[in-house]
Amino acid sequence: MTRSPTVTITHCDFTAAMEALGLIQPILLLHGQENLPETYINGSRPIDAMFTSPTLTMTRGGYLPFGIGAGDHRICWGDFTYVSTLRHKSPDIVRPAWRRLKLSNPRVVTAYVGAKVKHVEAHDGHS
Repeated sequence: MTRSPTVTITHCDFTAAMEALGLIQPILLLHGQENLPETYINGSRPIDAMFTSPTLTMTRGGYLPFGIGAGDHRICWGDFTYVSTLRHKSPDIVRPAWRRLKLSNPRVVTAYVGAKVKHVEAHDGHS
């Protein structure tokens, strides 16, 4: 079977079927059709693609060089936003404020040393 030289991943029945399902090619949208590399090692045009839901937001993406991974095709990769993939924003991490041991207060030092000794004894001499 001979393939038409105009058949690429951007112009084929498979792509038309994916688009009919509402899927998009985020790498194509990110870089443009003229910037897509050949994806088969002996090829001269892109024949591999990634299809996603239009609700996913790709921030970076592309194709890895030949020879990375198994096979003779380039691997597609993409970074997507956390919010677009999991549908919620993760809460901000609240880091505890540093509290210094007040060495000038003997009561605080005695309480700390007592707690430390108790901890070391409870863990068989390992702190």
